[in-house]
Amino acid sequence: MLSQNKMVDIGFGWRIKYFTTLVIIFAICIIIPLDIQCQNYQAFKSIKENSIDSASLLAAESGNKFSVFEQVFLLRSNVDLDRKEKVKFYLISLAKDGFYLEDILAIKTINSFYLTELFNSDSIFRKFYHIKVSESKSSFEKDTICQAIEKIYNMDQDARKLGKLINNYGYINGIDSLNQILIEDILLSSKPFLLSHKAQDQLYNILLHLCRRMDDKLFNKIDSRLMSLVLHKNFHPVSYAFIVDERLKVNNSNDYPMYNFLSNEKLGEEKMRRIENARCLINAF
Repeated sequence: MLSQNKMVDIGFGWRIKYFTTLVIIFAICIIIPLDIQCQNYQAFKSIKENSIDSASLLAAESGNKFSVFEQVFLLRSNVDLDRKEKVKFYLISLAKDGFYLEDILAIKTINSFYLTELFNSDSIFRKFYHIKVSESKSSFEKDTICQAIEKIYNMDQDARKLGKLINNYGYINGIDSLNQILIEDILLSSKPFLLSHKAQDQLYNILLHLCRRMDDKLFNKIDSRLMSLVLHKNFHPVSYAFIVDERLKVNNSNDYPMYNFLSNEKLGEEKMRRIENARCLINAF
């Protein structure tokens, strides 16, 4: 049970963190006006709800760089609107990010029959696509950051299975401590990096466990780096939202929920407005 003083410290720490996050976002907003960002957010929300909303699709496609998360919805809309050249464009773009045809076909809301027919009827595109997939896989297999994250993830999963098998959660906590050191070294290094879709997903799973135990100083540094990755379309915004809200929830923070993907509870109008604004700023639709 957290003491009252500890809870006050956590709440104060998170207000500092929230202010820092707003400063980072404010700097981005100097380049990209807030109303334009939120128009983009509303456009993506619209095509998520109605994939054949062509006006919203046009607005959503007005950006010049998209995350895997965004591209999946852009692909789906173009599939449903039968825009073959756009569909081919997003298939190639997603492949470059490490999100391949087998990943796309596993998404139930995407018309898999349409994509299968597209590949079967266009041998030139099919060959070109496979070349790009091969190049992408080779690139990510050689990428030291992506490979390091995968090794940490595999070690983490094996340790959790063993810890549960022998009923020793202290062992799992020990692995978390080791993972924290390794992830800290990767994320806080000055070297810029590009994460594959797979590496993004693995990093999310690792951090969802680690975020509960990190001290505020370290987590704020990790959070700033994750926010940078999100804003550069290199980390899933909803994954980021889950990590932040999990941290807030475990620490009994008054700021929970910030993004509200974890909870279905009814919230007041003012809090819902704040959540909507927070989602808008990272395009977590």
